Amino acid sequence: MKGRYARPLILAALFLATGCGDEGGPTQSNKGTDDTISLAADVQPIFTARCAVADCHDSATDAGGLSLETGMSHAELVGVESPTYDDPALRVDPGNPAGSLLLLKLEGADGVGSRMPLGGGALADDEIALVETWIADGAEDN
Repeated sequence: MKGRYARPLILAALFLATGCGDEGGPTQSNKGTDDTISLAADVQPIFTARCAVADCHDSATDAGGLSLETGMSHAELVGVESPTYDDPALRVDPGNPAGSLLLLKLEGADGVGSRMPLGGGALADDEIALVETWIADGAEDN
């Protein structure tokens, strides 16, 4: 195919083959190319805005013996037994969201006391999903 139509047809074919312009294509994310949920980039901003606030889980109040401030949240959550609950025993059980008290509190599950966060309303479903995925993926300090 020679002539003035060859190049536009090749470009159009490449465009369609790669899915460019597809409304169902990939969306932008701050998770990078491997879709790993990051504590620092994805989860900590939720804690900072909604949990590590005055009279809650800031270092001054330390409600429930838990601070969720930047630089402290991972050490205070992951693999740490809850001093107030026996089952589930761990605040965050890496790889086991269903056995993690943090997720159960965020979801308002029966038997774990008040739904968190208090006062400002529940987290949005997508925020809870980020926390759940972070736990399921091993609750890394990343």
